[in-house]
Amino acid sequence: MLALPAFAGLARFVQEHRPTLVNLGRVLLVPGTIALAALVAMELVAWQMAQPGIDRAAMVLLWENTAENAGIAPLILAALLFPVAWLLVGAGLFLARLVPRWSAALVGLAQLVGFIGELSGAPKWLAVAAQVAFAIGLIPLGIRALRQQDAGWAASELGGDMPATPA
Repeated sequence: MLALPAFAGLARFVQEHRPTLVNLGRVLLVPGTIALAALVAMELVAWQMAQPGIDRAAMVLLWENTAENAGIAPLILAALLFPVAWLLVGAGLFLARLVPRWSAALVGLAQLVGFIGELSGAPKWLAVAAQVAFAIGLIPLGIRALRQQDAGWAASELGGDMPATPA
């Protein structure tokens, strides 16, 4: 669940330059994260269903009643909001030129590539590579955040410039 604070940090950088993209991304991120968490929970249940000593017939029936019915489609569509939110913040980074373009592209596209790869049954290495690319894309943003002075963070919270010395 590190995605939420990471997104919030990136949104701080982009907010001033592309507020519409950031705000739309924020709106999409929360339901997308919740839906994604539900899908991950289903995978954990499926893993437990395959353990030895479990009634296979009952587990197959349970899986068919949950994962293979029409109710799963809205959950998958809602989970797609998660990578779309990252695409929006990546587009904001790209358009505002706040980081190198390759970094913004990795942040914006990696989650989408990984998610679509998972849905389409692509090899696991694609999802892993997408997450590695996402992490590499975050490096320039992390360096920028570490270089920002404390007064700069406080100024952005207050919506103005902070004096160099306390009054």
